Amino acid sequence: VGKGADPIAGVDVVKVNYKLSLGDGAAVDSAKFFVFGVGTGEVVKGFDIALCGDGDKVTPMRVGGVRTIRIPAQFAYGSRGAGCDKAGQCTIPPDADLMFQIELLEVR
Repeated sequence: VGKGADPIAGVDVVKVNYKLSLGDGAAVDSAKFFVFGVGTGEVVKGFDIALCGDGDKVTPMRVGGVRTIRIPAQFAYGSRGAGCDKAGQCTIPPDADLMFQIELLEVR
């Protein structure tokens, strides 16, 4: 979970490294030093929950922490999928669960 500051949704900007794969393990995306405002709709809802917690079962991360989390489709791209071309082929298929490995580097 980490030992530094924890992010506050709608207030803080974070810097993370992440790896994204589908529920079946197929790699989809990754980024180093990705910066965004938590709780502002810049990422899928499940990513914000992974960082800030859900007030119940998922505790907030802290700077220095690494978390692997499965995000159900309803907290990701749902039935629309993502990265779809005109032929209907999608990088992230409709109703796909996502697996994120997240490293929280900074909260500001």
